[in-house]
Amino acid sequence: MKIRLDDPNQVSDLLDFLRTQGCIAYLTDDVDAIEVIRADDFGDDEQREITALLLTWRGDHPDVAVEVVR
Repeated sequence: MKIRLDDPNQVSDLLDFLRTQGCIAYLTDDVDAIEVIRADDFGDDEQREITALLLTWRGDHPDVAVEVVR
């Protein structure tokens, strides 16, 4: 799943958060986007888990706009 942030300065923070939650997360060619995989989940389960994690992260970063690109 590709995730784009409106604040490139927050990309590393989101990467760290997702990795501590068991995700495989890495930078893409876009400076403001990352790719994330939930290794233990697939399909809809993976999408739901990543979305839930994003909502948690956004709770601490309410000013950062996040776009999920499928």
